[in-house]
Amino acid sequence: MRIAMVLLLVLAIALPVAAQVTVKGDSQAWQEVQDAFGRLGTLRTFRMNITLAEMPEAPVWIFEFVALDRIRALFVLGMEIIIVGKDTATRVDISPWECRPIADLPLPDPKPQWTGEVSVTRLGPVMIDGARTRGYQLAIAETGSTSTSNHKLFVLEDGGLPRRLEDLDAAGNVTGTIDYYDFNVPISIGLPKCATQSQVPAAPSPGSAVLSQVSASKGNLKNLATALEAYLVDHGNYPTTLTDLAPDYLRGIPNDPCTDTVYLYTTTGSPAKDYKLSVDFTGSQCASIVPGLSYTPDGGLKETP
Repeated sequence: MRIAMVLLLVLAIALPVAAQVTVKGDSQAWQEVQDAFGRLGTLRTFRMNITLAEMPEAPVWIFEFVALDRIRALFVLGMEIIIVGKDTATRVDISPWECRPIADLPLPDPKPQWTGEVSVTRLGPVMIDGARTRGYQLAIAETGSTSTSNHKLFVLEDGGLPRRLEDLDAAGNVTGTIDYYDFNVPISIGLPKCATQSQVPAAPSPGSAVLSQVSASKGNLKNLATALEAYLVDHGNYPTTLTDLAPDYLRGIPNDPCTDTVYLYTTTGSPAKDYKLSVDFTGSQCASIVPGLSYTPDGGLKETP
C-alpha cells in the first residue's frame, strides 16, 4: 500500500525523534536536531508540504496535523486522506468518501527509535521566506542499510522548530523538500460522512484510477505552462519544441498518463509568441471522463468539448 508507506514515512519524520545512534561530528548539534523535531509533538497544530525536485511548481503532498492523531493529506493527483485516531477516510477528486479502520496500518510509535550512525555538521544561519534559521547537514547510515541518506535541516531561530528538511542525492542535489509552517494556527479535522462499509469496494474502482489520470494530465499541462512562461521571460519568445525546456526549466518532459504519449505543442509566429498544448484521450479510458484537454496562455486549461 504505497500511500500508507508514505504516511508512515512522513509521520516518522514529524514525530519526536529518540536517538539510539552513534554520533560522529557535533553531538550537541545532533541534540539540537532531536529537540527541534521533539517540539513538533508539543504543538496543537501545524502544516507540512512535500515538494519534489522534478515537480517544483507545487507541493505533491500537503499535510495538516492536529495533536498528531488527526491528519489531513492532499495529494497532487487529487487524492485526499483523513486520519482520526485509528479511523481513515479517503477519496479521489469528487468520488464519495470511503471509510475504514486502519487495521493493517498502526500509527508509528510517538518516539521512533533511530539506529545506526549519524554524522552532523553545522551550516550556519540561513534565511527562509524572511525567517532566520540555523542549518545542519546530516548523513544517516541506518542499521541494516547499505546506503547513507543525506539531508539538510533548517531550524527556526525563533522557537526552535523545524522549518525545512531537504533530501539530497549522492551529488548533493536537492531531490525533495519538506516545509513545516502554520504552527498552532486554528485547524479543525474530523471524519467526513462516508459510504457504509458494505458500499465501500475492497479496492479503488477503475473510475477512481481514471479520475486520477485525468487530474495528473491537468497537472502536467499546468506545469508545462509554468515552464513555458519562465522560458518566455528569459528568451522573449516561447521555445520551438517542448524538449527545449529541459533541463533548465523542467527536469524532463512528461508524457500524458492517459495515453502515454507526448503532449501536442503548436506555436504561432517566428519566433513563437503564442502556443497551444493539447491531448486527445480518444482510445483511452480517460475518454469516458472527458474527450481531451488543452491549454493556451489566454484561455488557460480547458476540457475539449
